[in-house]
Amino acid sequence: MKPSFFASVSVVCFAVGIGSVVFADTTAYIANSGADEVVRVTTDDEAMATTPIAGGPYGIAVTPNGQQVLVTNVDDDELAFLDTDNFSGTPFLLAVGSSPRGVAIDPSGRYAYVANYDDDTISKIDVSQRITTDTITVDDGPWGVAAHYDEPENTPVVYVANHNDDSITVIDKDNQTTILDVGDGPIGLAITPDGAHVYVANTNDDTVSIIDTRDLAVTDTVVVGSDPWGIAVGADGKYVYVTNSGANTVTVIQTADHSIARTFTVGRQPRGVAAPRNGNFAYVINQNGGAISKIDMDDDTVTEFADGLIDGAYAIGAFIGSKPPSRPSGLELETRSDNGIELRWIDNSADEWGFKIERSKENEDNFIQITTVVKNATTYRDFGLVDDTVYFYRIRSYNEAADSEFSVSAESATKRFEGSVWCFIDTMKK
Repeated sequence: MKPSFFASVSVVCFAVGIGSVVFADTTAYIANSGADEVVRVTTDDEAMATTPIAGGPYGIAVTPNGQQVLVTNVDDDELAFLDTDNFSGTPFLLAVGSSPRGVAIDPSGRYAYVANYDDDTISKIDVSQRITTDTITVDDGPWGVAAHYDEPENTPVVYVANHNDDSITVIDKDNQTTILDVGDGPIGLAITPDGAHVYVANTNDDTVSIIDTRDLAVTDTVVVGSDPWGIAVGADGKYVYVTNSGANTVTVIQTADHSIARTFTVGRQPRGVAAPRNGNFAYVINQNGGAISKIDMDDDTVTEFADGLIDGAYAIGAFIGSKPPSRPSGLELETRSDNGIELRWIDNSADEWGFKIERSKENEDNFIQITTVVKNATTYRDFGLVDDTVYFYRIRSYNEAADSEFSVSAESATKRFEGSVWCFIDTMKK
């Protein structure tokens, strides 16, 4: 092995313009409980539409492909399926447990998980077939729920906030469960895109518990405002937004060091909050204010819209989504030196923001994101690698609210270092 320094260079190729380009909209779907409806907001221009959903719509989640919205109906003990291309159409209704609240969809898009508050159960739903495949017992008062996909184990991992037992149930492979103690009265929870950390809003003690998912332990606690309720992760895992329903504020936590970046004043009694996966803003649903607050981290501002439209909404869940761009294909690698590999791929989308590149050393079990490159890029050169070592790469395109599926991975080995390393030893006598 030779001494090396790290440098990274991207080479960008621009595609020739494609006739009529249709860009994917970032869209929010808000469960408006008091009005028995779902509100759809196109976030670039805040154009709005509504569709009726009876039975007290409460929690909401958007499928990874952006094609369906799942809504829990807390009064009718149902899960409603809305097709986003036919937003005003009649929803499909599926019976679940008693008083369903939170709902989450695992990143593969195969399963949804519904927290049934009165039953102390989780309904596991096959999203494509729209059937319940299992019912899992958890602790007392399940409320918020979040899901991650464990690639090495090839299974979803689900986290459930048990409000009355001050605990989190972790549902792993084969529905095995683990219980973790957190703060007092957990409600909202959210997980980082890489699945490394879960953030839990403890509404009765004004804190956020931070769970390290590798160790399955609470590793940090952050004091926030009064009565934290909803929670969301945005900006590709950079920020965590926490609604303080008793203080009419939102605390923004930086995930890098768990420090508080900002506290914003919003509307009255903020509840649900959601952020696009890759964008730098969040929507806050003000239950008693009748409006939606938009926090813009780029401009460091809060604006309000839809005044008077929101009626008693809780809107818990990841309610912002989009149809992802097409995934890149044809990933090829070429070894350039003993410490550099060049990637080339085919750009199959016309509406991406850019590409995320992941690398793994010597196996395909530990991919980590190493960089992003701009839209229309088709090459990247990765330097600073270890000589005579096999590396695996994969790539995905992304827009504001969604990532594409990964390309097929490719592997290549760096060359063996054949140079010399000079060492100087001081032998002078003192």
